[in-house]
Amino acid sequence: MQLSFRILTLVSLFKICLSMRQNHVIHWNTSNPIFRIDNTDHILDVNHGNQPWEYDQVNIICPNYKTLRGTSSDTEDEEKYIIYNVSKEEYETCRILNPNPRIVAVCDKPHELLYFTISFRSFTPTPGGMEFKPGKDYYFISTSSPNDLKSKNGGRCSTHNMKIAFKVASRDHERSSSSPIESLSNKKKCVSPKYQYSKASKTIHN
Repeated sequence: MQLSFRILTLVSLFKICLSMRQNHVIHWNTSNPIFRIDNTDHILDVNHGNQPWEYDQVNIICPNYKTLRGTSSDTEDEEKYIIYNVSKEEYETCRILNPNPRIVAVCDKPHELLYFTISFRSFTPTPGGMEFKPGKDYYFISTSSPNDLKSKNGGRCSTHNMKIAFKVASRDHERSSSSPIESLSNKKKCVSPKYQYSKASKTIHN
């Protein structure tokens, strides 16, 4: 009985460690170093090395001054954003040309813990949900300015490089049929989730 339990436990742990899925966390504020223009941290590879049924996720964390500083901040210092899914041209120029742009997140409550979860699925059963096709690139930007949340030209996309590019792995980068041990030694290790949130979450799609 004990032997069977140990074998079952080892098999379960092995399956967990084989998972290549990653959970990315992005704090969408100007102080986040990933938005610096002197690095490429704002370009993320997703679903790389995953099994066909595994999908990376990203949690976009809105600015939260009460949580970060412990006290309320001056209204003038509060960052508020609308984050859009845009074309490559709009991403590069920080100018939204689409008259009906797709809104990814609205960060307009700086005194509440607010975040948005996105799963990089190639198909979603949710009507109107976002889908991320293998081998394609997807671009998120925020053109909001301190004085105009709904601005669609320039804003902090221009002044603070508030933009993110997601490069979805192609089918060729899905994990090969080599042995699980070899896959583990050559690729990502078993990692526990780094973050967990439970308040004011919004899921774009699962």
